[in-house]
Amino acid sequence: MFRKKNLLSLFIVLALSSYTAAAPKADDVTAFVKDSQSKQPIEFASVELLNAKDSLLTGCITDSKGFFQITAPNRATKLRIHFVGYKTLETPINNSELGTLFLEEDSKLLNEVTVKGSARTNKVDRDIYNITKELRSGTVSSQELLGKLNGVNYNRYDKSISVNGSTKILILIDGIEKDQDMAKNLPSDRIERIEVIKDPVGKYATDGYTAVINIVLKKDYSGIDAFVTNTSVFDIVGSNGDDVLTQDAGNMNITYTYKKLNVYTSGRIYGSNFNVPTELVKRYGNITTATEPLDLNNPNATSRSRNGKITFGADYALSKKHSLSAEIRYSGDKDKSSAEYNLINSLGSVVTSNSYSLTNSDSHTTNWQGVLTYKGKFDDKNSIDADLRYNYSSGYNQNYFQQDKFSSNSNIDLSGNYARLNVNYNHQFSPELNMDLGYGNVYNQNTNKLNSSSFTQNEYRNRVSLYLNYKPIQQISLKAGAIVENYTQKNSTSDVNRTAIMPYANIQYAPSQKFNIVAKYHVGAGYPDINQLSPFRTAQDSLMWSIGNPALRTNISHSLSMDINVLNFITLTPYYNFNHSSLASYVSIDPTNSALYLTQNVNADKYEQYGASLNFTIPFGKTIFWQNRLDWNKSRMAYLDDSYNTNNFTANSTLVYVMQKTGLVTGVVYQKMLRHEVSIQGYGSSGNNLLLAFLQKSFLKEKLNASLMYIFPVNFMSYDQSSLTQAKSYYQYSNVNLNLIKNLVFFEISYRFNAGRQVKKKQSDDSDEITRSKKGGIGL
Repeated sequence: MFRKKNLLSLFIVLALSSYTAAAPKADDVTAFVKDSQSKQPIEFASVELLNAKDSLLTGCITDSKGFFQITAPNRATKLRIHFVGYKTLETPINNSELGTLFLEEDSKLLNEVTVKGSARTNKVDRDIYNITKELRSGTVSSQELLGKLNGVNYNRYDKSISVNGSTKILILIDGIEKDQDMAKNLPSDRIERIEVIKDPVGKYATDGYTAVINIVLKKDYSGIDAFVTNTSVFDIVGSNGDDVLTQDAGNMNITYTYKKLNVYTSGRIYGSNFNVPTELVKRYGNITTATEPLDLNNPNATSRSRNGKITFGADYALSKKHSLSAEIRYSGDKDKSSAEYNLINSLGSVVTSNSYSLTNSDSHTTNWQGVLTYKGKFDDKNSIDADLRYNYSSGYNQNYFQQDKFSSNSNIDLSGNYARLNVNYNHQFSPELNMDLGYGNVYNQNTNKLNSSSFTQNEYRNRVSLYLNYKPIQQISLKAGAIVENYTQKNSTSDVNRTAIMPYANIQYAPSQKFNIVAKYHVGAGYPDINQLSPFRTAQDSLMWSIGNPALRTNISHSLSMDINVLNFITLTPYYNFNHSSLASYVSIDPTNSALYLTQNVNADKYEQYGASLNFTIPFGKTIFWQNRLDWNKSRMAYLDDSYNTNNFTANSTLVYVMQKTGLVTGVVYQKMLRHEVSIQGYGSSGNNLLLAFLQKSFLKEKLNASLMYIFPVNFMSYDQSSLTQAKSYYQYSNVNLNLIKNLVFFEISYRFNAGRQVKKKQSDDSDEITRSKKGGIGL
């Protein structure tokens, strides 16, 4: 409590002192800085005041509106403004209010700095990329463009986006959360800037996102834009049984923009058919059950997925500073899987019998979701955004298990209601200090029904967050704050009320534009879901049952790391994560029947992970692009007398060659992403290893694009996803062989249609706005 009071007192002192210092002075120089063609504000432009001998006196950086306010020393005679890709502007200081200053694009300079990687700006909590022609070159959509950014990976195999190795990311469009498939398939030539927020705060942190990507679009287009794409994946050597078509995915986006209104629809369908050989070994005491040797030519496990969704949305500008956005979405998912095992049963080393087992699972869920978002800016110091979300879901989970004469069948009906409200207020006290204050409320109700029994969980979460951004001097930036969240969980067996405090601190030291360090400490919280809490028992075999644990506590995680950024294209990150309440699966003897075993989730006593990652992205001239990520870590988890350790090394390297004159793009991807995720009594595998080559060709003035990908059948990488559980009297090892990845052929075709025009906005007189605001950019 003493530390909390000290921290709050420090925040108040900083806020009051900076607010006092922010009072406008008579000798303040103010202006807006904008692009001479688009008339859009230029954010983070460097502003310098010089004396008669061109010596630097002081400086600052423009804010999100391209505005700056800087106190001019008596000796100041000249103003200089420069920004990546623009010609440097110099102008004499004739008066304090300079109105609007326009920078002209310098294509030669832009090409040079792009080659050197300086189109990237590192801030205390995010990386900002000004999208150049070279970055857009060879990209059909926003997801391919994202794959060119340092620390961001676009997985061409499964179409996922990851930041620093994690796929728990959210993509925003102009700061608004929208359909993710639409966000991934925006036209790259309409993107002006991308912000990669590697350390999200507030509502994004409590929703579990490890990164947020904000795509900022150009505001100079009016008309219709339509995009349709389809990707088909074929097994050409027969590794997938009779299913030649292993995956097929289609996506459609249509957007219409006219003046203040923007309406859109997005649709997606997906289907997959996988047939894989699996093996299994289980040991209960001295009784062992094992499958026959793995037969790669006769898969014994199948997986079928079918899902789709349709989204409708609209954005409306109430005024220049206030807007409303609404979105409604329907989605449905259906998954079926089965596994057949011919088993050999042994007592010690003596084979006693043969048996057969069959496992079937069938799940189906549907979701309706509606979102309403408001963004408003009352003046240049105060802004607010709010969103309200509601989701209704329903479905079922069917599980059937049979082994010889034993069988078990469960059919659990699912239903849920989810509502979330977020309000965020931002206030700028001075050019050096601003505050972000947020409130969030979540209501989540889920019900599981089995036969005549039902289990309902009600979850209530209330969150207050406060963060301060402070830049006392040119080389130092600080972002610090905390989330205080109250969590209430009510079900038929328990009533739990807990409060989690999640501090956050980022400190950046930037002695030059080519080198900076960001030290970080973050705390996060996670809560058990209904499947981990539900008391319903489900048979995994004749001796093993799974059951929920209503006594699970909140999961509190801690993270310490440091980003070392060099030359704007190299980032080295050592990190250490620890947790004393991590949720993990645990196998034990059934307390009600010592002849049976139970698997359920518990709060582990200890979890720790330490490692380092290296990201570097190097463009060679205008045609060759090379992106890399390497990561090594060691993890340990312990509970009671059980513990386990894992070591992982992952790598991802993408080399792309762009031939602009012919519209041809080719490249090679090396992906070593198969890794072991530690658990209390073993590990589980995730990710894939592969080596693929791709070829992409554009036609019809780049409107039509066709891509061909092929995964090479190399044998120096493992394709097995295995899992291990090793308890005192229980042992289980399972392995899924994914050799079907070898020789897969991907064919993708996309077409983009647009009918509209570039809108040239009239230049407005900003002098009255300057007089009202009298606020600065980020002071140096």
